[in-house]
Amino acid sequence: MTEKADRRIQRTKKALREAVLELVIEIGFENLTIEKITEHANLGRTTFYLHYRDKHELLLDSLQTQIDSLFNEIYSPENIEKWVNQGDDPRKLVFIHASENPELYKMLFTNQVSGTVFNQFRNHISSILETITQAIQERDNLTPKLPNAVVTNYVSGALVGLISWWLENDMPYSPEEIYQMYHMLLVEGAVKSIGI
Repeated sequence: MTEKADRRIQRTKKALREAVLELVIEIGFENLTIEKITEHANLGRTTFYLHYRDKHELLLDSLQTQIDSLFNEIYSPENIEKWVNQGDDPRKLVFIHASENPELYKMLFTNQVSGTVFNQFRNHISSILETITQAIQERDNLTPKLPNAVVTNYVSGALVGLISWWLENDMPYSPEEIYQMYHMLLVEGAVKSIGI
């Protein structure tokens, strides 16, 4: 495949991904048709079917692309190094991104889409946390009290759950405030945080 054809495919898929996200927010996934998507993207139905089986596959690809982009930004090698060496936690950027894209996250965390992307999001966070946890343990010669997989899955589940609640309640706290609360819950634990 030529570079020119490859760029054309990338542009086409990008137009379809943007169209589906905009339309889902505007009219809902149930009301979405292939015709509406292709019309919005200014493409033909045949072009759509060259790249996707149906609107579900397109939406999952669109959400996955958004999430991959977020994780590439947040968990860049530089940010991970800062986290390991300086304790500067890039997870607060997830709250900032969620505040800037609330409809995307509501879509991700509600019944409008398959749980596939939601689970990939949580698993991605857990995997990154496990890598960082192991790096800190090796650097400081620490022995974990619990298996890393248990801890990182708990922490990533807490992050996703808190973001969901925060968005459902129209973000009553700023991204920095909700991140600080999340951090306090992790460091001090829920029981200590409520004063017990």
